[in-house]
Amino acid sequence: MTSLVICQHLSYTIFEILIREEGNGVKPQDVKNFYGSQYNFRKMTKMSSSTLGNWLKWGFVPEDAQYKLERLTNGKLKTEWTKKDERI
Repeated sequence: MTSLVICQHLSYTIFEILIREEGNGVKPQDVKNFYGSQYNFRKMTKMSSSTLGNWLKWGFVPEDAQYKLERLTNGKLKTEWTKKDERI
């Protein structure tokens, strides 16, 4: 089990690790709350329900998925980068 977790962490990009540490961007719990269930998440996003489960376990949503969720939700879930652009 430990080696699996280590391998998963090694696959993160440096940027995703920074996101995770800073807590920026779309939070996994926000995604779960927005869709209400893993079934609805899977149905509406065409991503597997285990994807959401992994995000909840990791504590962050990868950058590319944040952009996809922002598009799919018409901006209701926003990446940290979009939020920064709106402040300018």
